[in-house]
Amino acid sequence: MLTWRGIVGDRGRSVGIDHFGASADYKTLFEKFGITTEAVIAAARETIAAHSTKENA
Repeated sequence: MLTWRGIVGDRGRSVGIDHFGASADYKTLFEKFGITTEAVIAAARETIAAHSTKENA
């Protein structure tokens, strides 16, 4: 997730893992570590809501 900081900024959310060593097919790993479509949508919505709230305040 550290590599996305330059893109999403300090207040943006990203979905990923920050370690190595897990071994399985990508579908299993993505589900186990929460890298799902739903998680990405939730992160995007949280980021938009956080920015909208701060800008409107």
